[in-house]
Amino acid sequence: MLNFIWFIPLLPLAAAVLNLVLGRKFGDPRSGWVATIATGSSFLLTVLVYLEMLGLEAEERSHVEVLFRGYQSEICRLILHCSQTR
Repeated sequence: MLNFIWFIPLLPLAAAVLNLVLGRKFGDPRSGWVATIATGSSFLLTVLVYLEMLGLEAEERSHVEVLFRGYQSEICRLILHCSQTR
């Protein structure tokens, strides 16, 4: 399940984009179902990952997933620069 951890934020985001693009075509009840199913699936995946993490030893319960390599270093550089100027 840890291999699919990046689906947790991606599912609701994909549903939001889908509803933004095709929401009027889907209609009111169907677009709501798309959002509900995506959010529910994200929650279910979160619970499954949590339960898998509970099965690990305490020292192994850390998982870092880097999604954007350059973006993270740029943010850190900006934060460090702002804190040095104050």
